[in-house]
Amino acid sequence: MGVLDDLPPDDEELAAFALAADPDVVLDDDAESFWEVTGTGDPKDASHWYMPTPADGMPLLTGWRRLVVFAIVAGFVALTASGLCGTYTHICTG
Repeated sequence: MGVLDDLPPDDEELAAFALAADPDVVLDDDAESFWEVTGTGDPKDASHWYMPTPADGMPLLTGWRRLVVFAIVAGFVALTASGLCGTYTHICTG
């Protein structure tokens, strides 16, 4: 941990731990997961830990808002299909 045990390690300290770790270590058969040791979270729910739902509980788009989104997406698809690049502020070829 850091200088004070009450504080979590900072990014530099975590990076140092990660770079110093042995990538080829073999885990023991009785190794426990992080969630079992700390009692936080659900090990089956790991995907939500590193890739959470961006806007949980947001209502689905309906009516004119949905049409606007479809028009924007269709415009970018048509632009790309015609061989143009529209990701920057000006439309360019290639």
